[in-house]
Order: sequence, then C-alpha cells, then structure tokens
Amino acid sequence: MSQSAAVHHRYERKYLSGDYSAKQLENFLLLNEQSFQKIYYKRQVNSIYFDTPDFEYFQQNIDGEANRQKVRVRWYGLADYSEQVQLEVKIRSGEMIRKEIYPLVNPKKKLSDWLEELTLLVQAKLSEKMEEARALQPVLNNVYQRAYYYSPATKVRITIDERIGARQINDYLKLRPWHFFDFSVLECKYKMQDDEALRKIVRTMPIQIAKSSKYVMGVEKIYPQLCS
Repeated sequence: MSQSAAVHHRYERKYLSGDYSAKQLENFLLLNEQSFQKIYYKRQVNSIYFDTPDFEYFQQNIDGEANRQKVRVRWYGLADYSEQVQLEVKIRSGEMIRKEIYPLVNPKKKLSDWLEELTLLVQAKLSEKMEEARALQPVLNNVYQRAYYYSPATKVRITIDERIGARQINDYLKLRPWHFFDFSVLECKYKMQDDEALRKIVRTMPIQIAKSSKYVMGVEKIYPQLCS
C-alpha cells in the first residue's frame, strides 16, 4: 500500500449467548478465578463493511475458507460524525488474525455525507493490496455496545458486545431503523501460547464457541436473498 499501517497479530475465539444477558456474562467474568478487571469504558462501536458486488467476502466466510478477509471503516461514539475514523483490513489465515489499521482524515463532515468520497478513498488505499479493491462498495452498517475486560494473570483480553444491530447502507443514509439481534457476543483475544489459559477460563462459563461474524450475521439478516 502507499501508506504504512498499524498491524496487529492475534488469535480470537467467539462465543454467542442468547440465554444470558451481557450483565450476567460480565458477572461470570468478574467472578472468574483469573481476576478479570474492567478496562477502558463501555462505548458504541460503528462500522461500515465493504464487499464486492457479488459479496465475495461474505461467501468466503460462508464457505469456511481458511484464508479470508474483511474490509470495514470503523469509528466510535454515538454520533454520525467522528474525527477519528479508521480503515481496517482483517485477514484470517487459519487460526491467526492479522489486522491492518489505516487512520483516515475526516474532512469535518458527517460520515453519511462523506460516504461516496470515503468509498473512493478505501478503493484507492487498497488498490495495491487486492485485485478487487476498485470494485469494493459499502454494503452494511453495523453497531453494538462493547465492554472491555483483561486478566493480568493470563494476558487474555475479553470483550462483551450487546445491542448488536445491522442495516443496509441505504437505510443508514436515510436513518431508517436498525435490525437488532437478541444475543450477546463474547470475544477473546489472546496469543497462541495462552490458549490453554483461555480454555480454562471459558470452562467456568455457560457459553459455547460459535462462528459469529457480525458482518455475516448482518448480511444474512438484511440480504436474505443471498442465503436462499
């Protein structure tokens, strides 16, 4: 790419919970013997996901391809406007997750007013990295509330996401209502050497590992014709 990115490598495990609220999951976590602590503050996470016209990234996930990727623009907070906007490319190679983060300069506009310009910027930034870059278009707006936890003893970081919603880009531009899901997602981020510590942690919680891409679940919810 023409500009360098911040690059992060990690492993992830995701767990869905429809039987327990986010608050109950938090209580399970804080009572865990590994001494999890709240870090940071709960905040709203907003994303616009990009895909090709034939939803290539969505299909890669549905097909269970070991090597796949996602492209999204992310910002935090309640408003449609944020000065801190970033392009993220999330690349999965087997169990390893590589995330490249590119800060974007917001020309002091609401994101909904900036979407066409933003799309061109995303295409340009990724043009040296992927063949399909010039075909990428925004397809999904995603939102959720995220809380953060960390265990100094195990070096495992866990987030709990609730109030997960999705809508098509046209609905986003016209401020139409969200489609919300009735479950929470617990995500664990850790280094591979900490895998056994993570397994011990989750054994004490009433959750099961699940394939739970928020992008895929959002597409299935609002583009049902792709799943027929």
